[in-house]
Amino acid sequence: ATIYNMSMALTGQGSYGKVYKANYQNTLVAVKVFLSKDEANFEREHGLYCDLSLRHENVLGFRDSDITYDQSVTQFWIITDYHPQGYSMVT
Repeated sequence: ATIYNMSMALTGQGSYGKVYKANYQNTLVAVKVFLSKDEANFEREHGLYCDLSLRHENVLGFRDSDITYDQSVTQFWIITDYHPQGYSMVT
């Protein structure tokens, strides 16, 4: 999906990227942005979300992903359900 021009507000950042709150398809979502140097981390996390056996009400819902370009910098986006308290891939 191409999701350029989405209005986003920074809500946090960590070692692999930044997380933004955004409105996507009329739904509040979280957008995790990885820079090109973290492509391997994006691929690993994206693979986890795409694993259908992990779909469960207690697992953060995956919405979409995209590869974007901002000022000649490649960004990898993972779009998930938004939770005000944040989330972790590890429980």
